[in-house]
Amino acid sequence: MGYICLKVLLMQNFQRAATVLAHRLPYSAKPHSRILPQRGREMEIAVFYHHLREAAREQQLTEEESLAWARSLGIRFVELDGSEFPDDREAERLAGLLRAADLGVSSIYMTYDWQARPEDLKQLRQIRLGQIFGARHIMPIPGFYTEEQTAQEERTDGQQGLPDRQLELQNMIRGMESLCAEAEKAGIDVTMEDFDNARSPIRNMDGMDAFLEAVPALSVTLDTGNFRYSAEDALAAFHHFEEKFPGRVRHVHCKDRLIPDGAVDAGVQQEVGRTRQGERGSLRKSGEERQVQSESAALRQLYGEPLIAMDGAAMYPCAVGKGSMPIPQILAELAAKGYDGILSMEFFGAASYTDCIRESAAFLRRFAAGV
Repeated sequence: MGYICLKVLLMQNFQRAATVLAHRLPYSAKPHSRILPQRGREMEIAVFYHHLREAAREQQLTEEESLAWARSLGIRFVELDGSEFPDDREAERLAGLLRAADLGVSSIYMTYDWQARPEDLKQLRQIRLGQIFGARHIMPIPGFYTEEQTAQEERTDGQQGLPDRQLELQNMIRGMESLCAEAEKAGIDVTMEDFDNARSPIRNMDGMDAFLEAVPALSVTLDTGNFRYSAEDALAAFHHFEEKFPGRVRHVHCKDRLIPDGAVDAGVQQEVGRTRQGERGSLRKSGEERQVQSESAALRQLYGEPLIAMDGAAMYPCAVGKGSMPIPQILAELAAKGYDGILSMEFFGAASYTDCIRESAAFLRRFAAGV
């Protein structure tokens, strides 16, 4: 009896999710036309190791089995979080497993607190890891403005605390300069991505420009999903970097995000507006707000936990090619410009990492092979 009830419940949820998507998806979130690159060399595919580890848990695979599974999907590289390797022993163990599975490392990312400590020696650790893994790139996340500065910026009295924020920015640029100088000695390429956080100094094109202008040795990891957090278009961002910093897009994070029409957590936009005006208090839920909340629950079950953009839009993680980002157009233009680097799939918070990896790999293989 319990099995039958569970089956009925799952069917109802599936039908509801299908109804939500059929009626709420905007044109931009519907399947893109097939745009394939015309090129001679092949791009290669990577996956975040975090995603592969989660997929292994879902499938109850060993670490070795998960690496073999990834390789069978045409994946050639993994992307690593450097903070997970405080000493060489664990790094060398995983490096051995990756070599045995014929997998390389596309990039190693680490987060810094350069806003307060521009001389953070952790940068030497990131370079060391790059050497152990033979990584194509390392990607530092320079830090974040303080919470106090963010609050001051949004005050209505005009006191924005700009001197302190400028000092934090200068410190982060100094940290980046120092890391790039050391990495250059080791022959390692340093990239930076647009980072989707309200306190990030590199959450939009202007923020990225400040670092790229100050640090000529710094390259770009183009994240196709993060510019939307700041209400910017990823394709426009790619054009911007190609025009202003030609040849410096060296790596790509293929992050798709589903933004169904009206997919905003109930009351988020109103609450954002009230908070910025210093107002507080709970929202009265209208029938429309309850409907949006119910649809959000269905979408969470189907896709995973959304990130709420600065304009209140709920951005759901999804397989590459299944969302609202202009990824086919970006990939086609990358190929046309001769990009022969790595396309790294990314979808933190996904409901099923197994499905997202499998579907993303199939989608990206078509572009990588140019067929």
